[in-house]
Amino acid sequence: MGIELNQSAAVLNARDLMQKKDLIEKEIREYEQVLEGQKIGMFEPLIDRSGFPRDDIDLVAVRTARAKIISIMNKIEQALHEIHAENKANRIDSSSEAENSTRENRSKPFAIINAVAPDSPAKEAKTLDIRILREEEILSLKLTPRSGWGERGLLG
Repeated sequence: MGIELNQSAAVLNARDLMQKKDLIEKEIREYEQVLEGQKIGMFEPLIDRSGFPRDDIDLVAVRTARAKIISIMNKIEQALHEIHAENKANRIDSSSEAENSTRENRSKPFAIINAVAPDSPAKEAKTLDIRILREEEILSLKLTPRSGWGERGLLG
């Protein structure tokens, strides 16, 4: 009886990339070795000072290796961005759900007042901010609880 987790496409894609990590790293190393064999890196120019293609390197092999490395890195970066965007959206959804739940909890009545005594603190309506529902209408009152007003209870 395990817990089932709904995994998004972004998480599954990233997990797939992590499982293929060793293969991906090996592939990147192979392309880097092509560049090292040509004595060139990812960012050195492929043209000489005169603007002509360099004749000391295999341009096709270098461009192919660079393109493959960039493609692999872009896939990894995109997977990470998708996961972060999804996590951010989930956090926003969760916080708005919590906020809505809090609002709903605040709006739920916790007491029913079926009568208010004349000359009572409740009748005077001071200080204590409350909202009441009276015949489908929400009213706001401020009450000051006090004892010794002549009857039982603090509000009357």
